[in-house]
Amino acid sequence: MSIAIKKQIDLLEHATSGNDMAKVVLSRVLGLYGKCFEKINSSDLVDLAALSDTELAAEVGIKIAEMSVFSDVEETSSLKERTEGELYFLNLLSNHESGLDTKQVASFLGGISTAAVGKQRKNGQIFYLKVAGKYYHPCFQFNEENVITDSFKRVIKILSSKDQMASLEFLISEMETFDGSVKSIYEILRGENQPRFTYEQIEKLANRIDDLTK
Repeated sequence: MSIAIKKQIDLLEHATSGNDMAKVVLSRVLGLYGKCFEKINSSDLVDLAALSDTELAAEVGIKIAEMSVFSDVEETSSLKERTEGELYFLNLLSNHESGLDTKQVASFLGGISTAAVGKQRKNGQIFYLKVAGKYYHPCFQFNEENVITDSFKRVIKILSSKDQMASLEFLISEMETFDGSVKSIYEILRGENQPRFTYEQIEKLANRIDDLTK
């Protein structure tokens, strides 16, 4: 990779840092540019290189639009559905304490390695979502001491074999606690101040997610 390209990538990473929605949109834009440049021949590249930034943006935009118009309708529909799903994931996360990427959660857990985080994901020890090829670990699973409670761990283990979207929606759903208050399931699990049967009820519901989503 050339220094010039790496510099632009660094600028893009800085511009979208901390903004998950921007990263999803940027991922789509870069994907479109990648497909566009696959179809541009060498002589066209020479002509494009001679244009001003404004002219270049307009010309490449036209080529991308033309490519999109003549692309397969079914493929475009599939991409749209996938992207809407990604945005839905990220919107839910942003409304429920957001999430950490692999490097951030490694630091959050006392500076463990990213490989250790990956092992926790594989073993069903930490709840995560995979969106657009990137891992997100919801902050709501950690208590004030940055620890996942035993009650939460048991549920995470159950959810590790379930659909991620259904699992996220389950954890942010609300239920009545022993004292009559209504809280989201993740708030109950990270608190560990409820009678044991409350947690057992949550575990039973988690096991039934596949049935509940049919």
